[in-house]
Amino acid sequence: CKYETVALQHGGLDIASYQWSTGSSQSAIAIETAGQYAVTATNTQGCISSDTAVFSISGVAPNVFFAADTVCLGDSTSFGNPTSIEMGAIDSVIWHFGTDTSLAWAPKYLFKNDSLYPVTLTAYSSGCSSYYTDTVAVLYRPQAGFDIAYGLTQCTGAEISFTDTTKSELSITDYQWLFGSGGGSTVQNPVYTYPLAGNYQIIQQVTAQNGCADTAGSVITISDELSLPQRFELITPVNNYFTSSSNPISFEWELSANAMEYRFCITKDSLFNSLTYKVLTNSLLQHYALPDTGTWYWHVIAYNLCGDSTVSGARKIEKVNPANNQKLQLWLSAGDGVTIADNALSVWQDLSGKGHNAYQNTVNSRPAIVESILNGHPAIRFDGTNDYLWMDSTLTIGAAYAVFRWDGSETVFPSYNGLITEQAGLGPSILFAALPSTSMLYAGLFGSNIQINGAATMDFSPIDQFKLVYGQNITQRGFQNLVIGRDRSFTDRYWKGD
Repeated sequence: CKYETVALQHGGLDIASYQWSTGSSQSAIAIETAGQYAVTATNTQGCISSDTAVFSISGVAPNVFFAADTVCLGDSTSFGNPTSIEMGAIDSVIWHFGTDTSLAWAPKYLFKNDSLYPVTLTAYSSGCSSYYTDTVAVLYRPQAGFDIAYGLTQCTGAEISFTDTTKSELSITDYQWLFGSGGGSTVQNPVYTYPLAGNYQIIQQVTAQNGCADTAGSVITISDELSLPQRFELITPVNNYFTSSSNPISFEWELSANAMEYRFCITKDSLFNSLTYKVLTNSLLQHYALPDTGTWYWHVIAYNLCGDSTVSGARKIEKVNPANNQKLQLWLSAGDGVTIADNALSVWQDLSGKGHNAYQNTVNSRPAIVESILNGHPAIRFDGTNDYLWMDSTLTIGAAYAVFRWDGSETVFPSYNGLITEQAGLGPSILFAALPSTSMLYAGLFGSNIQINGAATMDFSPIDQFKLVYGQNITQRGFQNLVIGRDRSFTDRYWKGD
């Protein structure tokens, strides 16, 4: 058929060039008139071969052509079809889009990915046919998206922050925002204020560097009034908290429903008229070091988007300086005055100002520090094998407080495990120690005048839980060279715990 394409079949060798008798150097030619046609082919090795064929014309093939627009992913490609025929009529056409086909004259087709796609159009007329193949481009499209700080219900007059969350493999060259109230923006992350209550349609359009754009939208509700922040409680520290530490204290409170932010306030004024420190935060946790001793008060104010507030209850903290208490003989705190050497405790400083520091010069006998084990506070851990500390000074003791526990699976103490004793004392030389095969504490200096967590008892069970132990003796006694973590000089009576 006239205008049908003729191509040379070859035996698989690489062809470097073609030369047809028509003057064409293409791999295929269209037959327009009857007659003899010859072609010479040269391969990459320089070998030459020729062939000749005679063609007669029995009909006219259509003159096939199409045009397609370049689209962005998600849009259908429209195909224009100006295919014509010199004489006669075109019976049918078929389009090949990979594995899909269409019999429409000028179809639309939706490609699934951004890429280059070969498309072929074949037209038929009275047994003759011709085809045309071209490449169609589908461009990458970004995925628009945004977040609104504090959600889709906001307050009149509040500054609302919009955060762009567009996903794109290409650079975004243009941002267009419409806020539904006549206002707009061209920045990536705008801030906008609605002066009047109502529902507003927000539209974001982003355009990538290839010209493809995408749109995201949402409806926001603006109200003159919002629900008050719900009542909430403070968590830590507890009321009447007592501390001597100069380290920051962790203040924590519950989440208040409907709150967007919180103001943490601390002061020495119980009425909170004058604040020592205040800060706005989105967190439920604040760290603050009390600047000096005395009675402190703290509370938290929760605010909604309209600025309406709910105030928590207040709690009291007492900060003391042990050195100001002249009767105090010894004050040891795991959170202050510790010297670390080789990842263990070498010196535990006496904070009372009396200089009764505890030492351990032998590296293998130094206890460790365990962080955040007791309500966020550290503790000193003795291994029960050879860890202990000692003091080379004399103290006069009539009463003592200590917070400690046993570390292990035992339910009773294995021996006279000593916590605080005298190096080589005689008589009542034990402050706190264990009574073997029981959960009881040993009746040393204080006899039975011991309180555990405020109750008059010698029973320390369960022994693996921290407890506040207080002992008192009417008659004061001098102690020389106290030992912490071992019963006097006994090498089989170490304390195992914190």
